[in-house]
Parts: sequence; C-alpha cells; structure tokens
Amino acid sequence: MTYGAFFLAGQSNAANYLTTQINGRFAIQSLQLTGFPPTVVHAVGGTALTSWMKGTPLYNGLRDLILGQSDKAVVLIGGLQGESDCANGLHATYGARMLQMATDLNVDTARHLYWADCQLSSQMQLAGSTPETRQAVRDGKNFFAATHPRVLQVSPEGATLGGDNLHYTMDGLLTMADRIWSAGHQLGLF
Repeated sequence: MTYGAFFLAGQSNAANYLTTQINGRFAIQSLQLTGFPPTVVHAVGGTALTSWMKGTPLYNGLRDLILGQSDKAVVLIGGLQGESDCANGLHATYGARMLQMATDLNVDTARHLYWADCQLSSQMQLAGSTPETRQAVRDGKNFFAATHPRVLQVSPEGATLGGDNLHYTMDGLLTMADRIWSAGHQLGLF
C-alpha cells in the first residue's frame, strides 16, 4: 500500500522546522521523521483556519499535493492548527469550518482522507485570546473529531511548549510527530 502523510501546520515553529528538514516550503520530498511514511509538508506558520478554506491558495496547494499522489495512496493529514483562531474572533465557528474544509477536500480530491488532528495544549497562551476563546476552539476540534468519520484526535498534553507557552520545543514537535504516527496506526493506515 502507498501512503501520503501531510502536515497542515498553523504553528510557525512546526512549519519552519518541518520545511527546513526538506529544504523549502511546499516541497514534495521524502521525510523520515520518527517512522512516518514519505511525508509532504504544506505548512505556513501563524495561519488561521480561514487561510485553509476552499478557494484559498493554501487550500488549493494542499488539494493539488493530494491529487499528485497515486490513486491508491492512503492520505493522512496531521493537523497542528488552531492557535490563531483563538484570537481572531472566529473561535465559535471553528468546528463547523474545519468539518467544511475536510469535506471540501474529500470532494475535490475524490478521496476518503484521514485526519490526525492535534488538540490545543491546555498550557497554550496567545495574545488576544481568552480562556473562553481557547475553549471554543478546543470544543470545535472535539466536534470535528466526533463528526468526521476518519478523524482521530491527538493529545498535546505532555508535549513540551517553549517559554512563550505557544510554540512547541523541538522535543515537543517530535512528541507530536510520534503521536500523529500512532494515530495513523490506530486508524488502521499503517
């Protein structure tokens, strides 16, 4: 079986670390990171979910990367995204928008895509966010995981955040990568 694993990353250090590993954003190369199958990184740090909705350049780029995989490829999207949505006033609709984006990708790629969606850390802080807006995004992620048939939520608890209580440290990123890989196993992909 052929696999394609994609990172949809809204955290700048996740985007920068992963893209550095493959020498540039949007590059399609094999990345062996804690057991992942060949991985494509499509990541831009600090992006809210609105930047990933149908018709946007990031959505179109992700769609095209998925379409570039073989027809027999099983595609897992590992999502490290949501922090910016805690401070942009759109927190209440996060879950519905995430479900819409995933549904649009399924339709536009004619695939049954799998998701390993990372929940927000309970330690996460972001200027302009409040405990209520952060909880609204967490609730939206729970809604997405409960509603979409091919989503497994990844826990961030215990993954190390840096001193800013927002970005993961290198060890934290590796922990999250291991958990996304484990989610793929739990979903029966590899």
